[in-house]
Amino acid sequence: MQLLNANRPMLALVLVTAAVYLFLQYDQGWIAHDEGLLGQSATRVLDGELPHIDFDEPYTGGLTMLHAMAMKLLGIRSTSLRMVLLLFSIAAIGATYLIAKRFCPPWLAAFVTWITIVWSVPNYFAGLPSWYNLFFAIFGSLALIKYDERDKRAWLVVAGICGGLSFLVKVSGLYFVAAGLLYLVYHDQRTSGHDNTFDSKQSKRYGFATFTTVSLVAFSVVLVMLVRRRATPMDLIHFVLPGVLLSGFLIMNQFRQGGGTSIERFKRLTLTVAWFAGGVLVPIAVFLIPYVRRAGVGSFLDGVFILPQKRVEFADYPLPPLSSLLALVPLACVMVLPLFFRRKQNPLWLTAVAWIASPFMIMVAWQSPLYETVWDSVRSLIPLATVVGCAMLLRRSRTNGDSVPVADSTMVIDARHDGTLFLLLAMSAMISLVQFPYSFAIYFCYSIPLGILALAAIIQKQSTAPTHLHLAVAVFYFAFASVWLNHSRVQRMGTTYVHDDQSTELDLPRSGLLVSRTQAKLYEDVVKEIWRHSDDDSFIYAELDCPEIYFLSGRKNPTRSFYEFFEENFPGNPADRVERIALLLESHSVDVVVLHWHGEFSGSVSLELSQLLAARYPHVTHFLRDPVNEPHAEPVFSVAWREPSL
Repeated sequence: MQLLNANRPMLALVLVTAAVYLFLQYDQGWIAHDEGLLGQSATRVLDGELPHIDFDEPYTGGLTMLHAMAMKLLGIRSTSLRMVLLLFSIAAIGATYLIAKRFCPPWLAAFVTWITIVWSVPNYFAGLPSWYNLFFAIFGSLALIKYDERDKRAWLVVAGICGGLSFLVKVSGLYFVAAGLLYLVYHDQRTSGHDNTFDSKQSKRYGFATFTTVSLVAFSVVLVMLVRRRATPMDLIHFVLPGVLLSGFLIMNQFRQGGGTSIERFKRLTLTVAWFAGGVLVPIAVFLIPYVRRAGVGSFLDGVFILPQKRVEFADYPLPPLSSLLALVPLACVMVLPLFFRRKQNPLWLTAVAWIASPFMIMVAWQSPLYETVWDSVRSLIPLATVVGCAMLLRRSRTNGDSVPVADSTMVIDARHDGTLFLLLAMSAMISLVQFPYSFAIYFCYSIPLGILALAAIIQKQSTAPTHLHLAVAVFYFAFASVWLNHSRVQRMGTTYVHDDQSTELDLPRSGLLVSRTQAKLYEDVVKEIWRHSDDDSFIYAELDCPEIYFLSGRKNPTRSFYEFFEENFPGNPADRVERIALLLESHSVDVVVLHWHGEFSGSVSLELSQLLAARYPHVTHFLRDPVNEPHAEPVFSVAWREPSL
């Protein structure tokens, strides 16, 4: 019925405008190896291969199956994958609006939704798994809110299915499951707070409270173990502190709220978790059917839980230094001070300064000092939201704010808003773990939409919040992302603004993307050189870290891996590796090899390998990044070939 009331036009407006905005840029920009990974893994499935058994799938494999279906329907092109991302993005935007509408009026919910848009997908419109982890977290959050509102277990199952699908996209989907379990503990505490059917002796039985406490402490220890390899102060603040705060709040709340004996509480929570977990397991069980048939469940488990450890070893990027937290101080003051005031604060002079200064700051925000300061002020918003949100919820639990008669509809609705706030805090805290250990700026964009929703919920619940000032600040960050992020080079995001001129079509049958002029020329020349010396559907060999070469050329990969560091015992003994590659080249009759001299993750081509290939493939063409302006630079690619064997 909600879609049939006055909210429907606003929701429709948000969806239509967002769809147009995203469609105008869905085919712009790429990181070549990301696009190659997505494309090549999908085409290998189309060829009848199964992830983890026939090739080393870097993720769980569910998204690869979806991409294969998209290519079968829409054609083997990168734009086919972008269309899938576009459709999921629009659906997630609708769900985001419906969540925001729980605590904001329609116009404000629309604005909050648009802030989440400009800080997310447009900054890197590639169909990577982390976007889908975010989408399923949003879908699952809406389902859990529906469960809280309607008390129907079907919504628990829907939320669980979202968790299972998220896991099938990438193992980090388990972060959503963890957030869902935290929320179910809080939901049990709130709902049992209305149960007054127990006597005083029963209420003093703390078996269930002890079990909950031990479980939450264990959860906090797991978070510490997760970051132990790189436990910098910033890692602890971003990836451990939010979870510990949420756990600590639940432990304290457990002894203040909740009724019924331990047995009753165990039964109630176990049943709730069972429905949720059942939803998680259903899509996973269906996905595993072909693995069971091929006796490949062990390969699946190894590929999902063991192989990613190599990514942790070779793909590492630190968070900004601890000093970057200074940029957060103004926002932190605005968020924290309402906790200490009983009267609404709206400092007109400060609000006026914010509105007047914002346009001038936006005009010069591309300059590095200001650009970095703005980024640093946003980067730690999720830990800040968790601190403020937990403080607000703890204050309400102390005043027994949730233990109200069911007949008091106003208080019940307010209690549900507490549940929505806790849910968004848990989701944003857990989904932000996707930033570890590769804390590249774009990974922040994979989680910040949930953080923005959590911040909006906090502000709306702060009766003394300076709302006019918050609106001015929100407009500034919306404009900053729209102007300086949505069309910037993703590799430099978070450090400095570099305009990414993505206006040249990569004129290859499997692309359809707009990239920079130099990259379009480079890849067109390399692929055409491969075509000149190889047959359709033949094997070539390409290294390092360049799966896009196989995909764009339409040639087969003789190895299991897309990135060399995924190889067994990589880097290991260079001589042994060269010997293995030599046998591989002969067994697959490889007549063309491509050398990408410097990989993003796997280092540089070894001297031993380059010598082997030079001896076996006497003909070679070198390709520079920009031969017109940098004619003496080192080659990016080299294509070497030999005369085909008769």
